[in-house]
Amino acid sequence: MANKTKDYLAKVRKKTGLSDYKIAQKYDINQSNLSKYKSGKTALSETHAWQFASILGVNPAIVVANTKLEHAKLTGNKLKAIFWQEQLENLSNGSEPIKIDIAQINPIVGDLKNNAQTIINLAYDADESGTHLLVFPELALIGYPAEDLLLREGFIDQIESTIEHMRTQLPEGISVLFGAPARIDHHLYNSAYLIRQGRVSTYHK
Repeated sequence: MANKTKDYLAKVRKKTGLSDYKIAQKYDINQSNLSKYKSGKTALSETHAWQFASILGVNPAIVVANTKLEHAKLTGNKLKAIFWQEQLENLSNGSEPIKIDIAQINPIVGDLKNNAQTIINLAYDADESGTHLLVFPELALIGYPAEDLLLREGFIDQIESTIEHMRTQLPEGISVLFGAPARIDHHLYNSAYLIRQGRVSTYHK
């Protein structure tokens, strides 16, 4: 697949007549991020995808879907790649465009049960309104800052059990993306979880 991020950046340069430095200044984009976009090593963030779409006067859903697909492929996330490929095909076939909603919540630190229920409740509301993807903030499941909670014995196990519960309770008509810690080989990761149709996909960083 051609590198869409580099392609969109080149189009923004041509459209605006600005250098990368001037683009970073005018549109408040971190110069480090812009360098990564230029190298093709990183896909556009969702915020910058919307921004570039606005500059170029194109359908933002297509730009977001292309860059999300690119990110999924760069990180080896097969489930996300399948999801975004399907959305691109729907868009190109003139099907209903993808609807993405951002959920702004204030999770209670350490209250996994209620935080999970909040996510589930909002997912049902979003599903009824026709949303395809509902995105929650970083560490939405456990609250922020977690601090010593992550060191508490059994806490990561509780997170895993809660995510399994969410997997069975979330509506299958919507994809839900949220953040939570994960432990792999004794290392803690700030991870993103995507639950779609009863399946869980993760991205660890």
